[in-house]
Amino acid sequence: MRAKLLIVILMFWCCSISTYAQSNIKPVDSCDYYKRKLDTTMHKLYMTRQQINAVKFYIKICEQRPANKKFLTGWLNRALK
Repeated sequence: MRAKLLIVILMFWCCSISTYAQSNIKPVDSCDYYKRKLDTTMHKLYMTRQQINAVKFYIKICEQRPANKKFLTGWLNRALK
């Protein structure tokens, strides 16, 4: 959460600096860079949540039917790839 907040703050700070029309700062490129970083971070967060949900699902299956515990290791390997 802190990394996301830092990226958002840096993105707005960068965009506000570019309004001063400094010749060495490219406002579109620098803002786009932080937007891409934020999108990448959000995607990683989404994929991590999906992995956690898959692991919870597989554990729930094994709790409901203990005979499936022999498959749990393979399922967890698949979920965490």
